[in-house]
Amino acid sequence: KGERFANIRIWGSVGFALFALLSGQLKSSSHVMLLLMLSGASYLLSAAAAFGVKSPRTAKEPWIFGRTLKQLKEPTMPLLLLATAIYYSGHATFDVYYGLHLKNLHFDDSFVGLAWATGVAVEIALMMVAPRILKNTPSAHLLAFSGIIAALRWYCLSQATSALGLLSIQPLHGVTFGLWYLS
Repeated sequence: KGERFANIRIWGSVGFALFALLSGQLKSSSHVMLLLMLSGASYLLSAAAAFGVKSPRTAKEPWIFGRTLKQLKEPTMPLLLLATAIYYSGHATFDVYYGLHLKNLHFDDSFVGLAWATGVAVEIALMMVAPRILKNTPSAHLLAFSGIIAALRWYCLSQATSALGLLSIQPLHGVTFGLWYLS
């Protein structure tokens, strides 16, 4: 069920925040091989844990591919897919270059990890209350709100240069990633 997804997705965000803090403390930009080995070990542990997960799918549920094809026939689905692709191309650019932007502003790896963890902490908090938000607010409104906040966030990030300014913008990540993703 859609409302339950947020409660499951929280754990991906917890892992991301912890890894961001850890890699910042390990000065991972100076030890790229260490970062790659930690990432690889994380994926192997995840794969091992996934083997223990039992599928909730029952015989009465349609196969995921069939459900996906059915959804694609909805008239608004192509527009949603286009909007999502455009939105996440902007967000992916942020994800790839935010750490480099902070390094260019002469912040160290610890600050980069702290900045990421700050944004993801708000994402986690938002995901905890998301089931109520998603139940009571149309997704289209949440997506539009997320887009407006994202534009504000990217503008503010383009202007901020101080540690306090940059960290004060990071809580918007909860909306620009978390709320959009769940909506």
